[in-house]
Amino acid sequence: MTVPRRTVDELLALWRDVVAEGYSAPIEAADAAGYDIIQAFADIFSDVDLHNMTASEAYYLKPDSDQLAPPASGGVPASGELLLTRIGSAEGEMTLLEGTQFEGTITDSLGITRGQGRFELSESVVFADGEPGPKSVPGRSTEPGYDGNLPAESIVTFPAASSASISQGALVTADTVRDDPAQLGDRFNESMVGRFVTLDNFVAADLFPRRILEVRSGPGQSMEAVLATAFPAAVPLATPFDFTVRTFSELFTVSQPAAFSGGTTAILDAIGDERRARRQLFEKDAEYRERVCEVSDVVSPNAIKRIVERILGPHGCNWKLIETLDPLTLTGLTYDYPIPGPPAVPPYPAPLWAAYDTEDLECNGAVYAPPTRYFAILVERCSIDDWTLWYDAAPSPKPNAYDADASAPYDGDDWAFNTLMAALYNQVNSAKAGGVAWDLILVDSIC
Repeated sequence: MTVPRRTVDELLALWRDVVAEGYSAPIEAADAAGYDIIQAFADIFSDVDLHNMTASEAYYLKPDSDQLAPPASGGVPASGELLLTRIGSAEGEMTLLEGTQFEGTITDSLGITRGQGRFELSESVVFADGEPGPKSVPGRSTEPGYDGNLPAESIVTFPAASSASISQGALVTADTVRDDPAQLGDRFNESMVGRFVTLDNFVAADLFPRRILEVRSGPGQSMEAVLATAFPAAVPLATPFDFTVRTFSELFTVSQPAAFSGGTTAILDAIGDERRARRQLFEKDAEYRERVCEVSDVVSPNAIKRIVERILGPHGCNWKLIETLDPLTLTGLTYDYPIPGPPAVPPYPAPLWAAYDTEDLECNGAVYAPPTRYFAILVERCSIDDWTLWYDAAPSPKPNAYDADASAPYDGDDWAFNTLMAALYNQVNSAKAGGVAWDLILVDSIC
């Protein structure tokens, strides 16, 4: 059932209908204090309607005839346009790499601003020498889902970070800086890859920020930063200088001119997982949707029977599936006594699996499990070992020997049979519906 979104005008009309005109008219009068609050609440509830409609209709596998929002789909990150601008001098070429992250924020109905996920560049952006920007770059949410569909100007900051001061570092080569482990303070580390480093206490041309390509171990305990652009020849090698690893917010500003859109939560995949029809690699929504809609039966009693027959049939093992049925008549699997009724006084005899009543027969025991949420698979004991002999612990001809006499008591262990039972248990337990209990019961004969 589709519940359409109510517009702001429809909600304001509803307010006028339920509130006395003598009360609403003065508030609604031009410039009257208080009407802005009514309008704000109408806007909030209209937005709530939109989210409810989008989320609820996303559980449809295929569109309903009057559906207004898209049906279930795979997870898609929200995407949109970001504008990046250099701060200060535009000297030198600078590149922000694909994957550079930003912080999303929203302001809730109480006026509180809070984080709303991470976003990143979908491709690298290059600022040429002398180009300050702004430059338009595609961006996306780092995670799929509706939460990434943020209104304009929700992505305006980089993640919180601190600059790092590298004291008494030195150029090993024109494009490699080595820190001094004897100095107190910050050191180069791998988290700085992609950020920019500046030389602080030397005056020369072309000292714009250099991007860090790699951080690696140097001699002793030192660390080295390999740079995308070499420093000019005027900067001497092997001479101690101070360097600073800058934060992105010190060098760039970011803005979001329009809303991000297209983000969807992977509800189609969740439905598929529930039906045990998982998406194949690179499978498109359309093909996956058809497969989920026509998923094969693997949980019904008939499906369970097919599993059992596939495993036991080739070995000729007799078996039977029993379900609990009507709780009023107690037909179905019952925990029964081998007599018409229990003795009038205790002690009662120990209950036995004496009768498995599947028709309208007497049931003088207790229902073994809650009706309709339990089943049992009864398997008749048989020997299927490689030699078709009983593996038994009888004293003759000797303990734990394969008895050539097929009439000898079966009181030992058949490795092949038990292995088969383990496979049967695992496959049925994996296939059965959630919340349904069951047992695998070995019996001497099937009634």
